[in-house]
Amino acid sequence: TGTAAHAASCTKSVGPHQKQVEKFLKRPVDGKQSTADCKATQKFQKKHGITPTIGYAGPLTWRTMNTMLAQKAAGKNPNKAKK
Repeated sequence: TGTAAHAASCTKSVGPHQKQVEKFLKRPVDGKQSTADCKATQKFQKKHGITPTIGYAGPLTWRTMNTMLAQKAAGKNPNKAKK
């Protein structure tokens, strides 16, 4: 029952950043919204305070992920050029 309610709150819409979000979340990258994709996206959205938490791979969700990727990359080599 809880699973059905959780699945019902997932959007079936494919967001403009579906493939990027799938890759970030280590999901199979097919550009299609699955229930598992939606649940993984919702979990990320809840953890990072993104609303609405409907599992949509929209601009705000991707921007947050992209910022995290940039921070991670900078942390590995913050100032290689020593500028």
